[in-house]
Amino acid sequence: MPGTEMTLPQAQEEFATILARLSPSKVPQFFAWIKDGVGSLNGVELEEDQAERQLHLIRKEIKQMVPAEACFKSEKIIWPQNGHDSSCQPDITVHVDDFLYDEDEVEELVTKGKLQKYYCGACGSKEIKSLVFITHSMSSVQLRYIFTYLLPKLGIPLEDKVLVDIGSRLGGVLYAAALFCPNIGDAIGIEMNKEMCDVQTRIVDSHSLWNKINIVCDDFRNQKKVFAKADIVIMNNVFEFFHTEEEQVKCWKKIREFLKPKTVIVHAPSLWKTIEHLKLGFEIEQWVEQLDARKIRNEFVRENHLPKDAIGILEVWRVR
Repeated sequence: MPGTEMTLPQAQEEFATILARLSPSKVPQFFAWIKDGVGSLNGVELEEDQAERQLHLIRKEIKQMVPAEACFKSEKIIWPQNGHDSSCQPDITVHVDDFLYDEDEVEELVTKGKLQKYYCGACGSKEIKSLVFITHSMSSVQLRYIFTYLLPKLGIPLEDKVLVDIGSRLGGVLYAAALFCPNIGDAIGIEMNKEMCDVQTRIVDSHSLWNKINIVCDDFRNQKKVFAKADIVIMNNVFEFFHTEEEQVKCWKKIREFLKPKTVIVHAPSLWKTIEHLKLGFEIEQWVEQLDARKIRNEFVRENHLPKDAIGILEVWRVR
């Protein structure tokens, strides 16, 4: 009947029904909206909600600056011949930037004909196969997880600390670090591609983030002084598509040389899978130790009603 007050069990049932019908990628935004509403009722805006909103605005701005695939012709891609990414070949691989596009937005690009999902395995036949999707950026959900949940739960302080993102591309890690962790000391992005650095510069300018973010347009191997002050280093799919195997080995040796003891490394995907085909000349476990974050990851996924694979493989290591 109209005007009949809803009982708590009825409200809970309707709430569960809404969640079941909602796209998994939209669940975090839905909960953020609920939190925002409660905060508004109390006259309080939560810092995390403000950060989410500003990141959303940044994503919208960047989409207007870059091609749909978020890659520039000036980038030199080297397709992996060995290792876990060796299945990626230029004719069947599509780059989708996870920072810019969530699942629903990818589907929208497909619907508008701006992105393909399938290819014909045998021309003229019905042998339709899925294209390989790759990303060189972390998603908004992954970034929120790292800065508001993972590192704090591991007891890794961010206040007054220096974070370095190797291969910062469009700057997603830097913006998230500055917005989710307003007391962070410095978020430094090292990126070789000038066009990518130009995008970062425009965003940092328009959002007045220079007090927290610094951009270095260079090969990270030239930046020993930057790494000397790093407390946390972010590495996301950083070498495999941009260096030969020989150069990748040199990169890892430089990182080992540069990072001081106790430096924390957040790495995606699996570090072991990334290096298993490389002849590094040193034992990884003698250089770094892995921190067990499995329970933390599972708690975050459960609390935010996310699919089990929403976070992907994010590992935390500490230099011995």
